[in-house]
Amino acid sequence: MKFEFEQFSTIEDVFLYLVSVAPYMSRYSKEQFLEVSVKVCPKLSKDTTTMIGDEVFKVDGDIRDVISISKLLKKHDGPDDIRDILDTLRKYGTEVKQ
Repeated sequence: MKFEFEQFSTIEDVFLYLVSVAPYMSRYSKEQFLEVSVKVCPKLSKDTTTMIGDEVFKVDGDIRDVISISKLLKKHDGPDDIRDILDTLRKYGTEVKQ
């Protein structure tokens, strides 16, 4: 199916279309997910983004979570600060898959 933006009159129409096809899309492999994580967070170092991506992939593999977490970081945050954020999200979010 070819996706043409012209066929949608509003952003809501685009959203409804994407929601309707999402169940049929294949999930990223871990390697693909980490690559996409690095690309969607260009201001962060590759090591930082990979760390975030690895932890998010264990939970649910939603790239939007990587973006959200990256927005919570401050310039001076180190690995321990990132782990604290991830631990907090893990504690109050969904359970980590084993």
